[in-house]
Amino acid sequence: MNSIERILKDAKIEPTVLINDGEAIDLIRNGLSGFIVRPTIGLVGNREFFAKLLETSTENISRYYSGSLAFHKASNFFAFLKILNRSFNIFNNETKAIEWFKTYNPALGCVPLDLCDTYIGTERVGEELDVIQDGGDFISHISKF
Repeated sequence: MNSIERILKDAKIEPTVLINDGEAIDLIRNGLSGFIVRPTIGLVGNREFFAKLLETSTENISRYYSGSLAFHKASNFFAFLKILNRSFNIFNNETKAIEWFKTYNPALGCVPLDLCDTYIGTERVGEELDVIQDGGDFISHISKF
């Protein structure tokens, strides 16, 4: 069980939600537990990114540590959790995956984490992970930006 799966379990969310879109949709519609916010920030770091993802300031981010995230914020947060979990599986190493998210990527033209505050950006990071998973040369991969 990786860190994302443990965070979900601790919030009483079954990790199968990461691979079952029906469960994920229900979870997002019913309100994603804010109890996953603090440990996810602790895992990844970069409070500024999470403030942007949750459309708040770094000073106010703690108000999301309990209760439920509203639909839009839940959807964005869950999309990031899902892509982060996927990267753990691709790199087979959580530390390397998190470092990849924080390191400039020439194919993306930026740091992958910087794109993950939008749906389109998260999808683009997912495409880059596809290239890596398929054994492609992600550094020389031509950017779509």
